[in-house]
Amino acid sequence: DLALINEANGEIERLESLISDLLTFAKPKQFNFELSDIRSVINSIYSLFKEQCNHSGIKLFINISDNIEDLYLDQERIRQGLLNIMINAIQAMPLGGKLIIDASNLINESGKTSHIMITISDTGIGIANEYKERIFDPFFTTNNEGTGLGLSITHSIIKEHSGTISVDSEEGKGTKFTVILPRDCRKSMGYIEVRETIE
Repeated sequence: DLALINEANGEIERLESLISDLLTFAKPKQFNFELSDIRSVINSIYSLFKEQCNHSGIKLFINISDNIEDLYLDQERIRQGLLNIMINAIQAMPLGGKLIIDASNLINESGKTSHIMITISDTGIGIANEYKERIFDPFFTTNNEGTGLGLSITHSIIKEHSGTISVDSEEGKGTKFTVILPRDCRKSMGYIEVRETIE
């Protein structure tokens, strides 16, 4: 029966996704911090999701400050963390909508850029108040097809970079995730012998 075969294939894909997320969540942390342009990371995410958004009736926009500063990142892990947020945003807009990625400098009291702020905003269904405190908990999900590990992994990745992640959401109006990353997280992450610093 074709319906049973399709259902079985769907379950296999869900289990494969769960296993992949479990391995990512549990694997030993190995960092590869490099001075990076966040613009290239965001542009790669845009290229990856552009067609999917078009087919789903979602308008995808990116706004990156012209003078955005470089920062030390493990590019692959940050990309994965932002991808997880994007996946959640797209799933929250089954009837289409708008998805915006912004990136800008945060200036400290000395007038220098100390952090980079990235926001990902959608016009989806939003998050119920009773769920907001739990969205970063492992295995918590309101999506029957989800593993409940995507945002937990993202939260861990941001913490690995000595950054913060927060969420602002209103049911029926949309959700905004805000990620703030220091320009140089290496010392706080145990890289004591940092010979080169960034201004």
